[in-house]
Amino acid sequence: MLRTDADHAALARDLERIRDAANVGLDRVEHRFVIEQRDELQTDAGYGQIGCFLIIVSIIAGELVGLFGGWLATGRLVGGGWFVGPIVGLVIGFYTTDWIGGVFAGIPALRDRQTDLAMLWSAIVPGVATAAVVVVMTIAAAG
Repeated sequence: MLRTDADHAALARDLERIRDAANVGLDRVEHRFVIEQRDELQTDAGYGQIGCFLIIVSIIAGELVGLFGGWLATGRLVGGGWFVGPIVGLVIGFYTTDWIGGVFAGIPALRDRQTDLAMLWSAIVPGVATAAVVVVMTIAAAG
């Protein structure tokens, strides 16, 4: 356990030694090993749990917006969009968030904000996809 500043300093020296050993021979390589300090709440488990929560909240909001938009467009709620939309949002949210996070991590200018951008993706994209599917399927069924 890291209790004192000396413990932190010893750990930092060990990590720097490991990093330097891993970077041997990578002088001309664009991607090198770096040391990054993460806050306690930014651990991988928190990242995944918060992302899942944001996806679910986004889908619920998208479902409500989609139902309202479909009702505004047609004057009634018909079709199976209310059921298919959340499934599409769920699939998009859970299967693309890690992928898009990897894309962000591969872009040097966005690498430091990769977690925040992936969380933003989780909060917006599944809901937008859900709402779009609900509205389109409602209009198609009413037409």
